[in-house]
Amino acid sequence: DDPRQESSAAPDGEDWLPPPPKVYPTGVICLRGQFTRSRTNRIPNNKRTLQNIEGLWAPSLETILDDSKNAKELCNAFRYQLEYDADGPAAASDDAAHPPRSGRFQGWFQMDGKKIQERDVTINFRNNSEGHYNIEGVGVNEFGGYKISGTMTSDDHVVTVFRHYVSPPTP
Repeated sequence: DDPRQESSAAPDGEDWLPPPPKVYPTGVICLRGQFTRSRTNRIPNNKRTLQNIEGLWAPSLETILDDSKNAKELCNAFRYQLEYDADGPAAASDDAAHPPRSGRFQGWFQMDGKKIQERDVTINFRNNSEGHYNIEGVGVNEFGGYKISGTMTSDDHVVTVFRHYVSPPTP
């Protein structure tokens, strides 16, 4: 059983999928990028798959949309990566038959020319009522603990997540 494909039953017995989460145009840190999946090339005939989310982050979604090419240098780079064992030729496929894998990701983001490491990052993908994926997760960095919420489009794999800090940094 794959928990990423589970849905709750509505009171009338029909399958129920949650709506997309709230979008925060301003006032919440936003990370927006591209989801990709590929085989690693380290070992011949290996069954390791890399799942990446890579793009730009800024103090708001509005900032990213206004400067998506980062010409004004108001955004910074980020990446989340999950490596896992996968079987079969389609395991590294990006098609709809193979949904994104939830799990514990490695990550970092750039800020003031410095690479800030993310720790304990867990990202979960779940189908939503619009035919895309909801994203929920948690993580920690030197600024504190946070929750993330957002979406990934199923057609072009654009990820938009919002970072909500919930605890101060630990010494």
